[in-house]
Amino acid sequence: MELNRIISWLYHYSQPEQELRDYYETHGTIISGEADGDTAVNSGAPPRAYENDLRGVLTFEDFSVSRNTGDGSSPVFKEPLYFSENSDVFISKHPRYSAVPMHKHQFFEIVYVYEGYCEQTLSCLGYTRTYTMKEGDFLFIPANQEHAITVDSDSIVINIGLRTSTFERTFLHNIPQDSILGRFFSSLLTMEDSTQFIIFHTDAHFPCKPYVHQIFMSYCNGGVYAKNLLNLQLSLLFLYLLQEYSENAEIINGTTDSVYQIPALIAYMEKNYSTVNIKSMAKHFGYSTDYLNRIFKQWTGQTISEALMRVKMEHAVRFLENPRMTVSDVAESLGYKDTTNFIRNFKKYYGVTPKAYRSGAGTVRL
Repeated sequence: MELNRIISWLYHYSQPEQELRDYYETHGTIISGEADGDTAVNSGAPPRAYENDLRGVLTFEDFSVSRNTGDGSSPVFKEPLYFSENSDVFISKHPRYSAVPMHKHQFFEIVYVYEGYCEQTLSCLGYTRTYTMKEGDFLFIPANQEHAITVDSDSIVINIGLRTSTFERTFLHNIPQDSILGRFFSSLLTMEDSTQFIIFHTDAHFPCKPYVHQIFMSYCNGGVYAKNLLNLQLSLLFLYLLQEYSENAEIINGTTDSVYQIPALIAYMEKNYSTVNIKSMAKHFGYSTDYLNRIFKQWTGQTISEALMRVKMEHAVRFLENPRMTVSDVAESLGYKDTTNFIRNFKKYYGVTPKAYRSGAGTVRL
């Protein structure tokens, strides 16, 4: 599959999309699905049966089908409907000028706004919020989380689904667990009955489109190594988002004060560990020190001081692996004015002195 064909397909209006747009232009409203039927499209929907023009990519017919739970709750999109026996990933382009009402799915989903915008309605613990996603945004939706999507324009929105087992096995395996940020995102995305949504805001010129193009090409072309290649490409994309855009990430949970800057706080701490303290962080983010400590501990289980100490000690271990750095050099790099104070904190944290660790006389927990 050539790149120009993929891009052409993304911008191309299929017959159902043309009819959806015509309906919108005629009636001034989009066609929305019903939560109480066997499909997520009401009786006013255009015909849905047509042949996919890209191998394996889900289109309007596939995307619109859902199954009612029978108890009045939101329909559930089940894995067998989207994944073939040997597939861990599916990709779909959300049909323009259409909406899918509140629903859940049994798999992990990434929504990417390739161009334009869309509206996501996210439900957490009884609290519902409508959120406008802009071009370049990535929304990570854990399994079994209730949400709805509306695309009422010419915008291009891509959905990437992953089996939950694949996400945990492949993605989380590649997230460094020796950083607070890595552990934080891992815990958010894997906790049982997670009620968290994570949105990464990237600018429109961020090289995500080439990443997504490559993912599309691997998905459409297939081949012996396609499954492994897709997993690696998606992991690479996720790691890049973590590295470059954690400060622009937002967490949406089930409280009225739903969007916290915890990723930005952690990223700021990890970048400025040698100079930062709770007062400077509070000033930088415009919070009081008490509020900052409270929300940070609520989300991470640690106080700011505990987290900062952990960051410093983890960096200390890495620095001590460098034979060119003396213990005094390490202390200075971590922002300590007194090497003795660093040695004392290191021993308190790890149970051995920096010199003993470097000589191999002790081990440390990371």
